[in-house]
Amino acid sequence: MIVSDEVGEEAILIAYAESEMFSGRWAEGVGGHLTQAVAARVRYSPVPEWSDEDRRAVLGAIRELRPPLLEPLLHLEVRWFASSTAPTELPTLGIPALRELQNLAPDGRLGTLVASLEKGRDTPDAEFSGAFRRIRASFDPAKAHGRPCLVAESRDGPYTVFEGMTRLAATLSAVKSGRRVSDPVPTFLGVTARLDEWGFAQPSGDPTPERPAPD
Repeated sequence: MIVSDEVGEEAILIAYAESEMFSGRWAEGVGGHLTQAVAARVRYSPVPEWSDEDRRAVLGAIRELRPPLLEPLLHLEVRWFASSTAPTELPTLGIPALRELQNLAPDGRLGTLVASLEKGRDTPDAEFSGAFRRIRASFDPAKAHGRPCLVAESRDGPYTVFEGMTRLAATLSAVKSGRRVSDPVPTFLGVTARLDEWGFAQPSGDPTPERPAPD
């Protein structure tokens, strides 16, 4: 993991919103909080071309939606950094400690989750596993919208994915199949000494605890 410049919280919210707007699963959530004109500009224009009005509308939409994995982090004195992750690091990334993922990855690692998905196993609602299979063969991380976001207690890790897990899983699957991918993978990293208050991360090597999915 290479950790570089510190960034503001707004950069994380924008990355989160950008990825949601292009998600087949979540686009309507963000889009439903925007006017049609703003939604169209946000979806089809690069972030640097967004107007101040667009940025305010998108930030407001994300704060109103209060994504269950993101919203708690915004109260934990997180310092955010631009970062990059080597493809070889992807298997060791932690995944959120959610009951729906526990059976597929008892060790709480992305590599185990991807291996289970590649064997045809599904998450209970099949939404995450279905999304993974839909994009797996053709996914190009260089063309993805919004950086995946990780969180850790220190800059040295261990790191847990809290946004962009489908994209990182598809990237890892591509690496395993021998396809060339961006190296390193651009990410964001949030660092907070209060990570235990978030409740969805786990130390390296610990099994995923039994924990209900957020509402």
